[in-house]
Amino acid sequence: MKSRRISIVLDRDYSDFVSLQQERFIDELSDIAGAERESLRNVRVRKACVLFTADMDEAAARRLELLFRKHKDGTLDEPEKKEIAAFFSKYNFTFCKTVPATAAGRPPGPPTTAPRHIVFFVHGLTGDKASFGKLPEFIQDECDCVAVNYEYPSKRFSKSPSIFFIANNLDNFIRNEIRSQHERVALVGHSMGGVILRDMLGRQIFQEKPLDAHVKMAAFIASPLNGAWIAKFAKHLPGVEKNQIKDLDPSSPYLTDVTNRWFNWRNKKGGREIKIHSIYGDADNIVDPAVAAGDDPHAIAILGGTHTDIAKPKQKDDEIVKTLRRLIEEAGLGRGGCSRLP
Repeated sequence: MKSRRISIVLDRDYSDFVSLQQERFIDELSDIAGAERESLRNVRVRKACVLFTADMDEAAARRLELLFRKHKDGTLDEPEKKEIAAFFSKYNFTFCKTVPATAAGRPPGPPTTAPRHIVFFVHGLTGDKASFGKLPEFIQDECDCVAVNYEYPSKRFSKSPSIFFIANNLDNFIRNEIRSQHERVALVGHSMGGVILRDMLGRQIFQEKPLDAHVKMAAFIASPLNGAWIAKFAKHLPGVEKNQIKDLDPSSPYLTDVTNRWFNWRNKKGGREIKIHSIYGDADNIVDPAVAAGDDPHAIAILGGTHTDIAKPKQKDDEIVKTLRRLIEEAGLGRGGCSRLP
């Protein structure tokens, strides 16, 4: 008997589905498709919201795909509308497609795993991955994304590369992490990390293959986007690494060039489609709120946030975690990206 591989994406909590709903879902799916429950083979459930795949009798698989398409288009026939629409709505179907199944039960078409959603974290001056504390871990758990820390040399008493070279390396680092054309990326930069991100994004107008197709959101946390006043005198202090400090001087040619490239990129199609957010703390005594707001007309204030603590939450319900989770999901990543899987 011929069979087809069905691939279904459900906008549901993965853990709850596997522990409480999977068996009932298979029963109801079989009824709706008109297939015997025992005829479903090679059933797999993967974590991508919920990615459900199985081999099903060809006629039943085609019926299921047709019914879902009618449900999305609002063209279900009246006799079948109530029960079938209730089923699709109950399990929050966002995707349903079938392809021919091979003898081994594997489809020759699309992969059976969903593309990853990646959040890159870029620390600030004299920092490292510890600068974010548990923030990457919290975001990975809360958003169902892959959190990746980008570290670069930035030590007080040792020679460190300029921001120009770091931004260039960050571009390469991100490209090495991306595995497929469908993977989506969010960027989070703290303090000088936001300037690095601005530099890297502004360069995309010169790239043969811009990262614009992957990057969906960038958030700058307490970032001196127009330079930091403290850099003016810090570059004269003994023991302070000069390359990165002088780049942060508001009057530096480097920062002027970054700003010009940034606005040029923002006016291009790719730059306009990426969601950009500035976040600042009202208790920051390093970067003024007006500077950290940058060109974001809807910059977000975190009350009581200091320059360091704003990016270092102690628990998952801290405001910065909730804020980043919302922004990431609004950009179509994590659980917010379920309905837009290819």
